[in-house]
Amino acid sequence: MKKLFVYFCLLISLVSCGSANKSTLGVLKEKSRAQQFAEDINRTTMRAWAQYTGFAHMNLEAYAAAAARALLAEQTSILISRTIDIRSESLGTSEIKSIAEETIKGSRVVMSDRYVQRNGSETCHVAVEISIDDIVRNIRHSEMIQEALSKAAGGRVVDFDDTDFAETMTESFNNIKKESNYEIEKYHTF
Repeated sequence: MKKLFVYFCLLISLVSCGSANKSTLGVLKEKSRAQQFAEDINRTTMRAWAQYTGFAHMNLEAYAAAAARALLAEQTSILISRTIDIRSESLGTSEIKSIAEETIKGSRVVMSDRYVQRNGSETCHVAVEISIDDIVRNIRHSEMIQEALSKAAGGRVVDFDDTDFAETMTESFNNIKKESNYEIEKYHTF
């Protein structure tokens, strides 16, 4: 009977310890160098980061870069829609994806680092970037992008070669950057 009581007490203490661990915030995760670079408050380019986990013999940088470029394309489509006030619902999903991929042509991997995990796998963090000037240049040199964006702007003619377009794009970028920096600072104040 005493043994049963001792086992019962141990079981209760284990259950209470387990539930206490579940309610904690957990271990603070350090940001990778690539993530810190991509989120730099003073950045002057569009940047995104991503990670991919696999084994040492794999080209993890290529997988992480593809994921980061997908995020960069998504961010760039937001930038463009804010710049020329487009209605994305007037475009199909494949059209939006094609435009986004075209606008980030020439984006480059600017940072890559790998972290070895306990199980032998490796996690690769990659940061990619593209300048606003390159985005504007890609738009100006692609008739497909110009036609699709004009269609999304409700048939309104947008002069992509005008210097105002480039200035408005830069202004939109700075506004988006301020908003995202506010979000980063809001959650990382000490």
